[in-house]
Amino acid sequence: MQHAPFRKHFWFFSATALMLAIAACSGGNDATSGSSDAASDQSASDDATSTTAGGLSGGMLFRVNVPANTPPEDEITLWLQGNIPVPMQEAAPGVFTATVTAQTEPGAVRYRYTRNQFNFPGAEYLEPDRNDYFWSQYGRSVSFSAGTTQTDTITRWRWFPASGTWPTTVPSLTAGPISPRTTGAGLSIGAYLADLWEPAFALTLTATANRLHDRGFRYALLSPPWQVSTLDPVPEIDNLIDENPNYPDDKLAAQVRSLADAGIDVIMQPQVHPKGYNIGSRPASWWDAWFSTLTAMHVHHAKIAAANGARFYAFYPDGLHNDPPDPNADSHWRSLLQAVRNVFPGQVGINIWQFSDAGGTSYVIPATTAISFWDAIDFISYQISGQLVPDASPTDEQLADAASGLLAPVVAVARLHSLPITVEPSYASVARSWRGTSFYSVNLQNAVYDGEDEWQQGTWQYSDTDQARVMHAFMAAAATTPEVLAVLPFGYWPMDFPLSPDFSVRAKAAELILMRWTTP
Repeated sequence: MQHAPFRKHFWFFSATALMLAIAACSGGNDATSGSSDAASDQSASDDATSTTAGGLSGGMLFRVNVPANTPPEDEITLWLQGNIPVPMQEAAPGVFTATVTAQTEPGAVRYRYTRNQFNFPGAEYLEPDRNDYFWSQYGRSVSFSAGTTQTDTITRWRWFPASGTWPTTVPSLTAGPISPRTTGAGLSIGAYLADLWEPAFALTLTATANRLHDRGFRYALLSPPWQVSTLDPVPEIDNLIDENPNYPDDKLAAQVRSLADAGIDVIMQPQVHPKGYNIGSRPASWWDAWFSTLTAMHVHHAKIAAANGARFYAFYPDGLHNDPPDPNADSHWRSLLQAVRNVFPGQVGINIWQFSDAGGTSYVIPATTAISFWDAIDFISYQISGQLVPDASPTDEQLADAASGLLAPVVAVARLHSLPITVEPSYASVARSWRGTSFYSVNLQNAVYDGEDEWQQGTWQYSDTDQARVMHAFMAAAATTPEVLAVLPFGYWPMDFPLSPDFSVRAKAAELILMRWTTP
């Protein structure tokens, strides 16, 4: 199972069934000085504001100079108090403008600049780096004055260097020989996209799809979350979109279509967030109801996948690890698989997950011995996040051998049943990334929602180099494992955060290492 998000950026680690809720929002930001025809004012009020992009039009013009390393595909937004995003227009290279035309009552305009309307995660860096820059007045503020121009300069974006491109250092690792695949195709790379939906992502769909294609990524995995709304007396699974950052159906369809249109093979892999890992002893009638609601959820997603060009569909077998198990598990899973096949013409598989506890002990869930329906699936989606080695300074050969060891339990089953595997390594861009879930928690994926200064006071040290070495190790292991179809690292954000210690490989050394392994 995956690292699934919860509204307001609390996240569940549902696969472990620990239901680990982690607060990922934090607070506050400062005001960076700018030149202005209007006096700066920190006594802001909650004034309603009307705005336009571009020229003055009788209002107050905001003009900002952005850093030279701003990604060219990013849209720049003037973000106003009251969560009002105002798209800005490029007036000259690196210069963007928008106009605030009126306020309902006199007072200050409180604001901040951000990328792609992603509010705090995509915002400019201000000190202190806090997410409460409106109500605590840490952000920018200026007295509203029609007919004047407020000019600002962004020193850098959050999770970006002040200048230059990133990464600056890429390990001198080279791709090795790749054995022929059992499918007849080459070994491919892909991206397991961050498993949540933010409204800001709508601006990035085409750019992200094109970026993946241009960098040789052949696959993309989407894992939209739904929640168990009730377990008793009858279980129900719903898209609780008002409480969680779930995908609206139209946005999910749009993302699948944008990827497919760019030539990316899409894997749809919905996830369910249970209300507990072990649901206890249940009568057969309860299990019938569970599979009724579970099947309805998967058929719903399979229809969206089929209508928008996805080629693969997978799911985690929720409930299969329960103790005591469903007495009719085999027939229930086969019935669900057939229901998906009735609406989805592509390949259908199951998701298996590997992790390590704090002591480094490895677990695979569900156990491969618990699965009786191998003959009814087409492929295995294998997510790996456990410890490779506990050492502080392993060699690249040791890492590759360890990656092969983590692959081994599922590879054995895949060979027995002649099934291809997609591998989804989940490793953060921190020092000693290879220790995986024995060393750090899934909350690192939420780093972009945290203040940078809070992160710097934390337990881990940023290192995209160590993350890159882990990805190289999995590519090396996959290269000698003919059953592996593709490697798709987890957590790929739809925009650049090159210095964030999260799981995303985008704009980091690991992305370049993966590209070295691409094959025709």
